[in-house]
Amino acid sequence: MFIYLGLDLYVLLSRFSVHCPQKAETT
Repeated sequence: MFIYLGLDLYVLLSRFSVHCPQKAETT
């Protein structure tokens, strides 16, 4: 369960980074 959640979060974060590369660089 935790692993699945972590994976989902990782994918979400990856997508967010692609959508907002500037924000990712600042973070």
